[in-house]
Amino acid sequence: MVRSQTGRILSGTLTDGSVQERSSYWYDGAGRLVRAVIPRHDLSYTFASSGGCGANVRAGLNGNRMGSTDVLDGGTPTTVRSCFDNADRLTSTTVTGAPSGATAVSRTVTASSIMYDATGSTTALADQRFTYDAAGRHVSTSAGDGTDVTYVRDGSDRIVERTQTVAGTTSVQRYGFTGPGDSPDLVLDAAGVLVARTLTLPGGVLVNLPVSGGARWSYPNVHGDLVVTTEAAGARIGARASYDPFGQPIDPVTGRIGTTAADDAVPDTLPGDGDNAWVGQHQKLYEHAGPLAAIEMGARVYLPGLGRFLSVDPVEGGVDNAYAYPADPINMFDLDGEAAIAIPVIAVVLLLAVALAATVVLWQHCVVNGRGVTLPTTVSIPMPRSGTKTAKDQKGAKYLVYEIHTAKSGTTYEYGISRAGGSRPQSQLGKCAKYFSQACTWSARATRRGWVAARPRRRRSSAATRAGTGTARPDS
Repeated sequence: MVRSQTGRILSGTLTDGSVQERSSYWYDGAGRLVRAVIPRHDLSYTFASSGGCGANVRAGLNGNRMGSTDVLDGGTPTTVRSCFDNADRLTSTTVTGAPSGATAVSRTVTASSIMYDATGSTTALADQRFTYDAAGRHVSTSAGDGTDVTYVRDGSDRIVERTQTVAGTTSVQRYGFTGPGDSPDLVLDAAGVLVARTLTLPGGVLVNLPVSGGARWSYPNVHGDLVVTTEAAGARIGARASYDPFGQPIDPVTGRIGTTAADDAVPDTLPGDGDNAWVGQHQKLYEHAGPLAAIEMGARVYLPGLGRFLSVDPVEGGVDNAYAYPADPINMFDLDGEAAIAIPVIAVVLLLAVALAATVVLWQHCVVNGRGVTLPTTVSIPMPRSGTKTAKDQKGAKYLVYEIHTAKSGTTYEYGISRAGGSRPQSQLGKCAKYFSQACTWSARATRRGWVAARPRRRRSSAATRAGTGTARPDS
């Protein structure tokens, strides 16, 4: 992997046996991904400051992706033009050159087939319908072919039951938890009988242990996407999975993106059609029943095909606008649907050691400025832009700047900002504890007025990098 002096990933090479695959990435001055050349695909994304469609022709200034192009194997491009209103809501898409078998969401979506409720949550998109409870939590999705998925959530917003109906057949999965986080450890049937257990191992490997049948081991890449599944002895199950930068699975045979076959080309990690796939190391439920292709990303539903969430960000200022996923999905996450965080620099050697132990070799070569894996002592992360709508609206808001870290060693998990005091960092402690396998706590670092002031130029410390966390630290 090659990183720039500012820490961004510029390219990476994956070696799987005799096959080598190289991916390269380009960013604009605002740090947004504008081009990605990955195996078989040349993808580009535009965030134009003018010339848009819909009510807001300058929607790109606020982080909206106004267009994209995908060239598969040097052939005819697939282009998407997206229109937005002044509330950053998607109002239509125009797609040319859609691949054969494209889902309704991957084809042109007219303005009449996109609807929102009074809170700004998407209730209709192409042939799909979405419903929410009184608290604004997503509770069901249905599609034009009769596919229907419903969810039951607990008081912590976690999905505790999932019911899917596909082609007239209904099945129920229930999920159990052994800690405060939203990653389930147990899967049960409709009667509450244990079906399988899920274990998280060092390096992000997931092991599914069914009550009947053999164990399945799922291995992530450096980004945390599950790419290889094996049985207990290490023999690979199915093809290696791959994804585009925003999380759309790629058909391993045709190379197409946005088709039903592509959306289903993910590891089978859980009962039913809800599995862990893109960012699957973090056990985010990827819903691919029937024509659906969405990720239950904490507080909100994320659609990889659009690179957007379906509802308004519950934390003002978490990302560029109310609906966008981080415009740099290579180096940023938004795993809880509330705020973007920098992806930690993972100890690649650990990932390789785990993979080798199970006879699955997925080499990740890491080079920074041609000198091994040594990062610069200080790595800057771009400033938030003061001209965005969020920055202007929250100019006078009061923010708490906090650090979440392990209680014993003080290793940083993440820095963040909150307008809700300590309730937000407190809610993240379970994720930190699961990541480090030890107790975590949080500390207040500063109180600042205004979104831009609360998110100043941040730096990664060399100590954190050596520890394998690569966590961003705000200037004091």
